[in-house]
Amino acid sequence: MRRFLWFPVALLLLGGCAAPIEEQAADKARDEAREIMRRLHGHRVWPATAVRCFELRFSVKNDWDEEPLDADCPPGRPLTFEPWPKTPEIPDEKLDKALPHMPSGGEVDEREVREAVASLGLDPAVHVEIGSKDGVVGVLLRVKPYLSDAFDCTLARVAPGSTSVWSPPRIQRMPGEGGCFLGSALNPLRPPH
Repeated sequence: MRRFLWFPVALLLLGGCAAPIEEQAADKARDEAREIMRRLHGHRVWPATAVRCFELRFSVKNDWDEEPLDADCPPGRPLTFEPWPKTPEIPDEKLDKALPHMPSGGEVDEREVREAVASLGLDPAVHVEIGSKDGVVGVLLRVKPYLSDAFDCTLARVAPGSTSVWSPPRIQRMPGEGGCFLGSALNPLRPPH
């Protein structure tokens, strides 16, 4: 009987302690928030009162970590710059869907390929070349991204029984490497080693 009496008494004690602990935690958090408000109340937020301008010189004769020179600031508001230009996207998947898929033994019509590419409504910055040789039509879509060495480049080859769209490896998309030309679409280069 003593065991059964001890259990309800313990529950009452534990239950009674839980509420004051939560209240104490809430009071402590409220006190800390109040202290932060008091500290910030008298302070005002001021914009920077000093404007500093520096002169930067770029030359092959400069040291790598040369200190910038103080300079007089130009009159008027500080200069602002537009965001970097966006590179137009080449829609590979849309191109693949738009191009004709000829059955084996059929003939590829270059005019039909040109119409399919025109239907994509490409950005004028995308360079487009379309040509044919030996019953195969090749497509080149190329754009030079801002501040990048490699072209964004998509090639397509439409032949009887086979239509394929791909982007050459980066090494072949570098200027002068020969991977981003119409000839690469008509006669694909082997992948680099």
